[in-house]
Amino acid sequence: MRKLILLIMFISGSMVFYAQTGMGASKIDTLASIGDVNRNLKVYPHPSEGIFKIENVFNDYVIISLYDEKGQNVMNINEFAGFEDHIEVDALHLPNGKYFGIVRTKELNYFFNIVIKR
Repeated sequence: MRKLILLIMFISGSMVFYAQTGMGASKIDTLASIGDVNRNLKVYPHPSEGIFKIENVFNDYVIISLYDEKGQNVMNINEFAGFEDHIEVDALHLPNGKYFGIVRTKELNYFFNIVIKR
């Protein structure tokens, strides 16, 4: 069993996320500033049975990525958020567990957690 260590480093005013599994560290993502974390982002229902919604504050193309507890990327969605009030994510194929999500836009990254429990 490998342990996952999430390292958060501050480099020149930016927050950089690294996942370390004992085999070295790999970069997950960089934030432009601390204020980018979860700014105006609502994810519901929580916990989810596999389908959940992310409140749309983007009105642009987004990339939604989910990572499991081991830090493995398990899902990516390229979506035009448009003017709908939410983005629906279908993660029914994923097993029960805790997931870490990133919504990437051209300018900002938004981070969230979601639990899938059936």
